[in-house]
Amino acid sequence: MIDPFDTPAPTDDQSIAERKYKFVVGIVRHNAPCPMRQIRLLYSRRYPARTLTGVVRRAMDNGHIVRRSPDGFETSDDVR
Repeated sequence: MIDPFDTPAPTDDQSIAERKYKFVVGIVRHNAPCPMRQIRLLYSRRYPARTLTGVVRRAMDNGHIVRRSPDGFETSDDVR
């Protein structure tokens, strides 16, 4: 289960990247269908918005985020 809120504070680059990834997948999961604008608004509260597109692209490549409707992104069935 991906839970972006129960992780410890990041200490190295890999931990920061994993935390960003979990945060984006969590945003999409709880707000599906979620347009990119809404993801950007929620993401930019915690991290710089310029790093968002890479995180979303990585999540799409891994199959956790899919674009199923013109309204926005949704998570795949394997994300709980």
